[in-house]
Amino acid sequence: MLGLKDDIAGLTPFKKFIGQFIAAAIIAVAGDIRFVNLNGIMGLYELTYPFSISLTIFAIVGIVNSFNLIDGVDGLAGCIGLIMSLTYAFLFYQAGDTGWVYLSLSFAGAIAGFLVFNIAPARIFMGDSGSLLIGFFAAVMSIHFIELTLQQPVEAGDIRFKSGYALVLSVLMVPLFDTVRVFTLRVLNNTSPFKADRNHLHHKLLEAGMSHTQVTLTLSVISAGMIAASAFLQYIGDNQLIITLVLAILVLNTGFTLYLTGTKKVVGEEALQLLPEKNFEPGQDLLDELQPGKKAAAPNLTAADKSFANKVISQVFRN
Repeated sequence: MLGLKDDIAGLTPFKKFIGQFIAAAIIAVAGDIRFVNLNGIMGLYELTYPFSISLTIFAIVGIVNSFNLIDGVDGLAGCIGLIMSLTYAFLFYQAGDTGWVYLSLSFAGAIAGFLVFNIAPARIFMGDSGSLLIGFFAAVMSIHFIELTLQQPVEAGDIRFKSGYALVLSVLMVPLFDTVRVFTLRVLNNTSPFKADRNHLHHKLLEAGMSHTQVTLTLSVISAGMIAASAFLQYIGDNQLIITLVLAILVLNTGFTLYLTGTKKVVGEEALQLLPEKNFEPGQDLLDELQPGKKAAAPNLTAADKSFANKVISQVFRN
């Protein structure tokens, strides 16, 4: 309801936060779906009731917003949500938790049906009503799975899932890492962590020349890869596995950064090669210089379009 209200009439960030806080509190207090034991993470085990409730509410609100933030490319939030739902459906099945199997599969089916129309070129969009709902289900299923593994490790063939926190981190790695990364960059740039920008991973990949479909597939493969790695490394324990996963995503992020830097450099060099051998004065029309004598080829190019293109080209040259 909160997401639907935001899509129809719009809500301020503060009102959205209050609504998310209330929904999370209902799940933690009335539903009793909460963290009760950190399984030795940071040396913590059994949690007091107030700390358990506070941590659960914080986690739910954070996960919900992380899915909302990655919903910037056709199909991305849906694909990550589908991978998450199918993963939990399998794990709940192995644990014999039939009710949660049905819930996970029902949610996966709903997302799959939606993705048919949301993959680029998208014909419908989920909006906040969709992304917040996916994030909410992700948070609730994650907390429930952690509590299952603390009661009795879930077994699937030769794999014994005893590091519930690490597996949940791998399932939610893409949205959580992107959120932490973007908030950190905003703080370092002395801007509000809640001010929208184009520093998300999917924005950077689009700027590198990837299509919406390529970005969605790339980040979905990374998500699936993280889950597989976490599954096969369950034996090393929560603390060590969490550190391993964080290091892995940092290495991937470094690789992405180097790739994007190289792509930007190549684009700039190719653009420079198209220029005639002359110096530009401030205010010169770079589009006319790049394609001399071809003004008639773009009769629908407005002054605003040309101005924007000139700014983009100028930015490439400066960098």
